[in-house]
Amino acid sequence: MRRSDLLLFVAAALVLVALSSVTAWRLDYAPDETSHLTVVEVVADERRPLTWEDTRYGADRGHAYHLYSPVAYLPYVPARWVAEAVGPLEGAAHPDRVVVRFGAWSIAVAQLAATWSLVRRVLRTSSARLALAVAVAVNLVPQLRYMHAYITTDGMTVLAATVAVAVSARVLQRPRAEVVDGLLCGLAIALCAHVRYNALIVGAVTLLALAWRAARAAQPWRPRLRPLGVALAVALVLSAPFHLWVYEEQANRHVTASTTHEQLRESTFLGHLTEDVSTAELIRIRGAEVDEVGEGMWLRFQRYHKISAAIWRVLAVLTVLGVVAALASRQLTRAIKVLTIVLVVAFFVTWVAMAAQWPFTAHGRFLLPVGLPIVAIAASGYTALLGERSRIPAVVVPAAVAAGLGSLLLDGIRALR
Repeated sequence: MRRSDLLLFVAAALVLVALSSVTAWRLDYAPDETSHLTVVEVVADERRPLTWEDTRYGADRGHAYHLYSPVAYLPYVPARWVAEAVGPLEGAAHPDRVVVRFGAWSIAVAQLAATWSLVRRVLRTSSARLALAVAVAVNLVPQLRYMHAYITTDGMTVLAATVAVAVSARVLQRPRAEVVDGLLCGLAIALCAHVRYNALIVGAVTLLALAWRAARAAQPWRPRLRPLGVALAVALVLSAPFHLWVYEEQANRHVTASTTHEQLRESTFLGHLTEDVSTAELIRIRGAEVDEVGEGMWLRFQRYHKISAAIWRVLAVLTVLGVVAALASRQLTRAIKVLTIVLVVAFFVTWVAMAAQWPFTAHGRFLLPVGLPIVAIAASGYTALLGERSRIPAVVVPAAVAAGLGSLLLDGIRALR
């Protein structure tokens, strides 16, 4: 990598951090932020994980946040220490927590780096600067900028999924998988296992990519399976102990609160369980939400966004067309095209999995972990197709997308005033 490319990356990262910082300064309400802040405070101040007593109903809204891995909150821990040292920042919407929100700066920079790596592997022959331009355009998605403006596990979840897809692209473009590929896959899967569970679907895609490469390698079976064994071993060593602890903590063989476990039953938002919904009724309700999936994919936060829903639907359509462009481009390898199709399937698998979690909605930020890599491939598809069919510099497309999304973001910031 040339020094000039690195300087451009730093400049782009500073722009994204500045945009999120403006939102963090002005943002009044963010979903579940008080509960997330409790986790950060306990981990940073008391150097211990949460217990059920910390999160039961009546203590910061109540939810089973002690079942969340502290790994997803680590970027906010140093920011919490800084906040304790500098005190409240007057003028911010939340003077006492805005510095902790700035902990997402590291997530934003890492997200840009992961997206850049993914786009470079998708476009292959294009320059690093062009790939960076596409990555910046993708990272200007308003919902992502919003995630990087408050205390949440969603930003780390999207980052883990993007890293997993970038590693998958690396594996698929190699003639055979090596031990280092297995190590990278294992680390990516372990990271997915320590964030929200909707990232695990993308982690499964990474494992599938490694298995596919091993099956097609022209070598004996033992060296083929060695990277796969390394990936599974690393992922299990780094994540299994935590999930075994979660299983023991729940002690009821349920993945959610239930009447068979009094502590978890009380660790809900309302202090009691919601009424069960029949399968037929759930299908009817979720069927009515299908037309909102495209809109919800881009939604910064459904209760407070001020931008016309028609704009979000247009962006969703552009994403679909970008995926078609990627599949039609000769610049993208066959393996990357197969990965794209698998990710699209994973997107709808995620939607179905979330749709079954009553009473939570099945769109919005829960779809972005698998959705953002698809957006990156779609933007790469536009760029590649334009580069093949026109002498116009391919950078025009990501620049135009960046300008459009940037203007939407500015509109969103003004709406927060």
